[in-house]
Amino acid sequence: MSELRTRQNIWTLVGEDPADPWHPVVLAYARAIGVLQDRSDANADDPTGWTYQAEIHGMFSDPMDGFRNKCQHFSWFFLPWHRMYLFHFESIIRSVVEGLDDVDDDTKAMWALPYWNYLDGQESRRLPVVFRLQTLPDGSPNPLFDPTRLRVVNNGAPIPDVDADYFAALQPVLFTGATQFGGAQTGETHAFEDPNSAAGPLENSPHGAVHVAVGGNMGGFETAGFDPIFWLHHANVDRIWDVWLGQGGGRANPTDPAWLSAIEYHFHDEAGVETTMTVDDVLDNENQLNYVYEDTSGPAGPLGGEEMAPEPDNPPQLVGATEEPVQLTGETANVSFPVSEPAGPLEGQAPSRVYLRLEDLTSQVRPGVSYAVYLNVPDGDDETPDDHYVGTASLFGVPQAGDVDRDHPGMRLVFDITDLHQRLTDAGLWSDRVSVRFAPVYVAEPAGPQEPADQVPGTEQEPGAVNVGQVSVFYQ
Repeated sequence: MSELRTRQNIWTLVGEDPADPWHPVVLAYARAIGVLQDRSDANADDPTGWTYQAEIHGMFSDPMDGFRNKCQHFSWFFLPWHRMYLFHFESIIRSVVEGLDDVDDDTKAMWALPYWNYLDGQESRRLPVVFRLQTLPDGSPNPLFDPTRLRVVNNGAPIPDVDADYFAALQPVLFTGATQFGGAQTGETHAFEDPNSAAGPLENSPHGAVHVAVGGNMGGFETAGFDPIFWLHHANVDRIWDVWLGQGGGRANPTDPAWLSAIEYHFHDEAGVETTMTVDDVLDNENQLNYVYEDTSGPAGPLGGEEMAPEPDNPPQLVGATEEPVQLTGETANVSFPVSEPAGPLEGQAPSRVYLRLEDLTSQVRPGVSYAVYLNVPDGDDETPDDHYVGTASLFGVPQAGDVDRDHPGMRLVFDITDLHQRLTDAGLWSDRVSVRFAPVYVAEPAGPQEPADQVPGTEQEPGAVNVGQVSVFYQ
């Protein structure tokens, strides 16, 4: 096996000097992408080309070839499939880097895909400057620049803090479940539609929320892989998996054969040769895949998840829901509905778990904003207090999830609000009626001197329209 490689934080590589951001690792990445783009120009079906690699994640017209349009979302396969995907892409890029005449030998020997750590304050939430420059040091077009992104993002605006927050994603102790770290147990999501399909909190935010906040190609399944920042974003999501495991408290990957080995996923290696992988092949990135991350430390202070009681055996019980759909069109939306006392095993008892569910989310177009969700905000309060915050509803992928040809059309988002329910109950703010607020999360204009708006390529943030079929509360 070759020498262990380290995936580094892009901010470590870019450094403090915006006038000289082109670290050899980053410049090699840009030049390699240019080579992959040239391969696709010569043959769009070259499996080691830029177009084909992007289409592995998604494409508008599914070729049904077993390789493309295979991204795993809303599923416990989300994390391992994307790890396989990054591994093969990284291998292809590395093979190109090793053949570039203008890359030094040390860079060739140790090159690994960087990651975009947007979790460390406002500056880290900005798109790294090398992805905002339109030319390389030699004056040629910069392959890292994507003109479809939001103009404000290409102009240095930071991703909103609620989009980048990962505290809620780290809290669950279990991997498997609709509100657990890795998502709900499903079959292969592109093989058949699963009524249990639901993303875990990490897939929702920061993963999906960052996709939406960057916008453009990054905003949709079918085009996300065409933005070079996609690969650094997913390297960071992959790194958070390692961070979660490192938090202890019983956190561990599943041991179920249905997850480990039941499905073989198909890719191409750097030579274009067909390969297969199962989840069991990618659980130890150091010893199986030969890479580690520069930093896998987690947030300071307790996460709180260790103190939660085990999930009870009884199924969740619906105690209240809206009767009409809710429309999200880029403005703050409020909805309320009655909740009743539970029956059966929970009658007369405090629930061990409380869930807020958003069901049957559909949209004809990609929504350009995510929504911060709040519970029982006091009447007449136009603010969105942190102590009523539920989480961020990312709508990445909602057009695909709402495809009427699916067996179970519509996206499902599930939030564990057990702790919030208890706090509201203790404060006398939980009654027989629940109110839910959806506050749109826009990317603000960047502060400080920037390029004039008409000189920065990009698109404007359009919220679109999302139909939420039902908002409900469940006790368990």
